[in-house]
Amino acid sequence: MNHLFDISRVWHCRVPSVLALALGLLIPSTCLGGMAGDKELFLLVAAGFKANMENVRSWKGQATVEMQTAGDPGGSGTRRKASADFVYDRDTEAVRWAWRQTEGVRDGKAETPYVARGMLHRNRIYRLSLMRLDEPPAAALLRIDPRPEGPVPVAAWGDEFHPMAHFKQIGHDTPRIMEWYYENADNPKIIGGSIKKEGTLITVEVGDHAVVNRYVFDTAQGCNLVSYYAKDSAVEESHSFSYAAVDGVFLPASATHKNVNTSGNAPRTMTVNVEFDKNVVNASVGAEEFTLEKLGVRPGDRIVDTVANINYLYKQEVASVDRLTEPGSPAVAATRPAAVAAGGPAQVAQHVTGGAGAPKPSAGMGVASAWLWVGAVALVSLAIMSVARVASARRSRSLSEGGSQ
Repeated sequence: MNHLFDISRVWHCRVPSVLALALGLLIPSTCLGGMAGDKELFLLVAAGFKANMENVRSWKGQATVEMQTAGDPGGSGTRRKASADFVYDRDTEAVRWAWRQTEGVRDGKAETPYVARGMLHRNRIYRLSLMRLDEPPAAALLRIDPRPEGPVPVAAWGDEFHPMAHFKQIGHDTPRIMEWYYENADNPKIIGGSIKKEGTLITVEVGDHAVVNRYVFDTAQGCNLVSYYAKDSAVEESHSFSYAAVDGVFLPASATHKNVNTSGNAPRTMTVNVEFDKNVVNASVGAEEFTLEKLGVRPGDRIVDTVANINYLYKQEVASVDRLTEPGSPAVAATRPAAVAAGGPAQVAQHVTGGAGAPKPSAGMGVASAWLWVGAVALVSLAIMSVARVASARRSRSLSEGGSQ
């Protein structure tokens, strides 16, 4: 459901990059600033984090996700519980997931349980239409689109579950942030900056009373982020993480995220808890893990491939293939780009189906109510987090802008 996360359309504001949000506050060069403490600690964190993450060549597991919101405009809030099975391969930057929402209540009404399947593979993202869990399986539709840009090209919250989004602590690019602070540790435009080490914990803090950004890393847990806290006059945000050593790698074990937004008439809160289990790291991951059959595509399912500009029925005669631009072809816009799988145009048959046929998109779901709540939660959750970050960014300037004055 990452297509619903275009917050710039919802809030009519520029959404700053993650790095810009993390850089802290910049003040006029006439003030004394910079990062107090031993700046070599920045490189220690960056190197340790990289080393741990680079040890993850593959990852299979399961996660349980619980989300709760309160104070939603025009509603009483939401409560949902889902599980996600996933497999990740670093060599091909491929990931496949199956998200099952088993419990859901929105504004006091029960939601339809469903499963969402998707895959990222090479230069494509594959999304299979949602399937209700309370009905026999129906014909599906698979949609294939170009792979979104970014190291984790799906939204942090939602039914497109990418485990590395949690390994990278919801978008915080730890090595890049730490290296930036190291290079700019003496910059007088940074306000209230410090880094210190106490035992195995390294704390980085930037800000004043009004706006604060605080990171805590643990050198005993792969130099991973164990807590993050940020606040300004309207929003308070906190994240905590724990890790488990699995075959010499520190993997996420649990995470708790909380956001409170007081900018409206009533406080709005979002809380997300994620628990990982059944972790298997660096086991052999064969090409069969990223086939359309493994994703759940069946003969006769409709495939809409926006990369190759064709649509067809899976494992049917080639004569049934239509160009998306031809009259009578199913409209691409009519498919739901929610749980997508990835690959490449002409290479889909070769790389994804092992040469057995062409790429395969997933069919419309017919669970409109289930999809509506997904969109609503996506908008509410990202809106809350974005307001906090936009407010913080307004008090900040990028170093490139400030340093040229």
